[in-house]
Amino acid sequence: FPEQYSTVMQLLRTAPQYLSREEQEYATCSQRKYLKDSAAYIKTYQASAQSYIEKQDAAKAILEIKKRVTLDPLNWYLHYLWGKALVDQKDVASGISELQFSVWCQDNIESHLMLAELYRQTEKYADSKTQVQKSLALDPNNKAAMEIWGKIWNKQ
Repeated sequence: FPEQYSTVMQLLRTAPQYLSREEQEYATCSQRKYLKDSAAYIKTYQASAQSYIEKQDAAKAILEIKKRVTLDPLNWYLHYLWGKALVDQKDVASGISELQFSVWCQDNIESHLMLAELYRQTEKYADSKTQVQKSLALDPNNKAAMEIWGKIWNKQ
């Protein structure tokens, strides 16, 4: 019976086609519960990392992020926070890499805007323009993107 197996043991069992219907339902429910619990767990680390960034303590934020990025390596928001913390530590090149990975995980406005601003500050106006256009494609009325666009326009 499925009740006698832990979640790990359930995953180590034989191929799904050999499970009874009851065992398949149990495995599905168990997986859903695991995903829900891990998502809540990840959000607590995201919140604490965000608070450390707000307190200007990037080193502690990075430690919090590294603890949870192994559980959800494709979480775009964790990589966005990591990039933001690295930029706060003046490691702009690594910050840009994390922000690009964040966009790769999921196309998001926050990372595009931060990349656009970083590229603008380093005078890579073509790259900055591309990031602004990508963020405007996601949200055509984004005020921050329009502000960056105006700053780029003045430099060209």
